[in-house]
Amino acid sequence: MTDGFFPFLGYALLLAMFVEGVVLALFPGPMQAMMAEFAKMAPARLRVMGLASAFVAVIILAGLARFG
Repeated sequence: MTDGFFPFLGYALLLAMFVEGVVLALFPGPMQAMMAEFAKMAPARLRVMGLASAFVAVIILAGLARFG
């Protein structure tokens, strides 16, 4: 395994996504509340949030591909 920041970041994100999935499976109420809040937001704001999230994901994946 290569030492460095990006592999650690990738594994940390993987662990966080796993924990989030387990928590949401056990406690679906907060997810429903979050979806209700998203429904109130303007579509343009949701697009910006989605694009920002996708941009961050691409940066992380590029870092993992380069340094991982």
